[in-house]
Amino acid sequence: FYTFSREIERHGMRPGTRVRSIGLQPADADVAEGLGLATGTSVVALSRVRLADDQPIVSETSYLPAARFKGLEMVDFTSASLYESLTSTYGVRPVRARETFVPVLLAPDDAEVLGGHDGDPALSVERTTYDADGVIIEFCQSTLRADRYRYSVELRDV
Repeated sequence: FYTFSREIERHGMRPGTRVRSIGLQPADADVAEGLGLATGTSVVALSRVRLADDQPIVSETSYLPAARFKGLEMVDFTSASLYESLTSTYGVRPVRARETFVPVLLAPDDAEVLGGHDGDPALSVERTTYDADGVIIEFCQSTLRADRYRYSVELRDV
């Protein structure tokens, strides 16, 4: 299964993470829809800046259902992997995800976090991650610096 850290290592770089915040919050309409929950349902919100060789390339916030992942907000994700934690602590393994990419321009707050400039090209990504039973376990909203990130897709006839 795809993980940021493995992808960065595959390109010969050192992955890193800066946790901006983690905690419980009520799901707004977008997050609730992304997770298939009612608006206002408690979710764990994990905001991180993802690094490649100490350079920020992704700003992301992962949302997970708090009722399913009790205590997840107490994990130190500066060193722990989210997906490994879900698997080892909760017995939930991510097996499939759907991502939607949209070209955008960096907003001032993302530009500051990612070391870019207001209006620089970027990619906005929304990912919905599923467990083996097809249940949504994560909804993630990310902004990627277009000048520091390359995404490729291999298509096959099935």
